[in-house]
Amino acid sequence: MVKTKYSALILLSFLLVLQLFGLQSFLPLSHAQPPPGENPILKVDSDATLEVLNYSFAEEGLIINFMNDTHDVDTIGIMVYANISDFFNATKFTISVNNNARIATLKMDFCDENFAVLSNYGTYSINGENGTIPIDGEDLYSKAGGAYCLKITGRINDWTSGILYTIVSNLETQNEETAPPPPEENPQPPEMNPNANPRLVYWPPTQIMSMPPNYIEVWRPSMDV
Repeated sequence: MVKTKYSALILLSFLLVLQLFGLQSFLPLSHAQPPPGENPILKVDSDATLEVLNYSFAEEGLIINFMNDTHDVDTIGIMVYANISDFFNATKFTISVNNNARIATLKMDFCDENFAVLSNYGTYSINGENGTIPIDGEDLYSKAGGAYCLKITGRINDWTSGILYTIVSNLETQNEETAPPPPEENPQPPEMNPNANPRLVYWPPTQIMSMPPNYIEVWRPSMDV
């Protein structure tokens, strides 16, 4: 009975240590995911058979690793199926590849729930190790129709067999507008202008927000007898 209690205490202590240091530190990160509800990626695929193809998330954005032991094709298409709503507020999309490989083109297509292409949104020539694509979120939204997701295909040239390549992509969005400060609970009226009509008082336009001046004139009947 005593041994059972000690074993339970040891197990509990071990679990507490895991919780303190983070259980994720002991898990493989080849398919690390962002926080729940924030994953913009539905699927990552390739048009070629690869020995290695995985993805993870980092501060830089989406990280895709791929490698093949044989050079069966000259161009490899890496396809990312992303949540289309994340692009409605986007301003630009950046992508890069390492180890002297080259991104030939980047293509964006609208897809349905089965990841079948509905229509093409745009094809962009990069021809380099990195590229930046400007995104007009409003234009993309107007053309999306009933699309379920956005398929992004990067075609990679000048790759070599037996080398692990890393693609880094990131989507930048518009910053949220800073909310105006809350109004004062009991605003005090400003001092009366000595040259103003005594029947006029100045008061903050708390209700009439369309008036351009800082203060509006409100007529008040004279109290003189």
